[in-house]
Amino acid sequence: MKSFSAAVLGCAIFILCITSAKAVTITTTLPSYSGAIDAAIAAAWAAMEAKAEAELSKYDNQKKLAEGFANANSFATSAAGLHSYQDYSLFGLMTGAMFSLQAPAFTYNKEYVERMRYKIERDGDANLGIGAGIATVNAGVNAGFIFPGLYINLKYGQIAANLDSLNSELEGFTYKELLLGGGITQIVFWPRTAIPGVLRWRGLSIGTGFYYSKTESSITILKSLITEPFSGSYNLILDPSFKVQVKSETMTIPFDITTSFMLFYIVNLSLGTGVDFNLGHTEIDLKAAGSITTDYDGAPLISPGYVTIKGGTKEQEPRLVNPKITAGIGVNLSAVKIEIPIAVYYLDSGFSIGLSAGIVW
Repeated sequence: MKSFSAAVLGCAIFILCITSAKAVTITTTLPSYSGAIDAAIAAAWAAMEAKAEAELSKYDNQKKLAEGFANANSFATSAAGLHSYQDYSLFGLMTGAMFSLQAPAFTYNKEYVERMRYKIERDGDANLGIGAGIATVNAGVNAGFIFPGLYINLKYGQIAANLDSLNSELEGFTYKELLLGGGITQIVFWPRTAIPGVLRWRGLSIGTGFYYSKTESSITILKSLITEPFSGSYNLILDPSFKVQVKSETMTIPFDITTSFMLFYIVNLSLGTGVDFNLGHTEIDLKAAGSITTDYDGAPLISPGYVTIKGGTKEQEPRLVNPKITAGIGVNLSAVKIEIPIAVYYLDSGFSIGLSAGIVW
């Protein structure tokens, strides 16, 4: 009996691996006590093994989630755009934020976004992607000295945010973003005043560019505790909760056709269409967020238990060609411009909406 206990205690750093038929692997280190109770804990864990494997095997391949985040990441690159004011004389400086979402069949309701981690928990995968271009600055100049009607812009944005401060349902959701790039726009039909003091057409322009976006998101998936009794009245408790860490890198080349109108020198309305060409990838990694504990109090604890989870989805690409419809409504306060831009990506049930403010002279 002593030799058996010694053998069990010799596994005090008791590591047990569960490798499912899928790609999710759990490595556990069980709690260890100073008595012979470790053998009973090991037996309880053997009975718990199948439960844990079945609980996490559905997260083996989250292709829809990876593709959704890759697409949403590219949607957000249009933050702080200058398309609606492309007839300025000298320069434009716009700052702003843009929120983007891909969800099934345009079901953009509050519950879907706030409870997204529970959708993933239930199904293992979800047609969902979230992106943001927050704290973005876009600076443009009239390059008519090179060619009449030509405009050039440079864009930069960076943010690190903990979004659970916005809503308790987003607990454990963090977001980091870096956006770099630039573009060129050419007026093809020049602006003209249709009704003096009432209606001015800002013309029609075409534009393109190159934008690099890198984002890192973390979503905590809360799972129900798995318990298994041992030694009569005690329980071994496994918390299989984990974090879904989503890393996206996209390179977007947009082609835009945009026109806009100014009403009474105050209201600005824009409408456009175009297509985004996207390269890049998204990877998903699963990381343990729970632990292994017991309610045993019959002997001092030597070492606590913990869980390591390995798994995820690699190299999922965004949609290569993504057509869109764009619109915006803004307010002109002399050189100060405020606008709400919107874009709809109808092939992927995706959209973006933002708020921009700046000076256009």
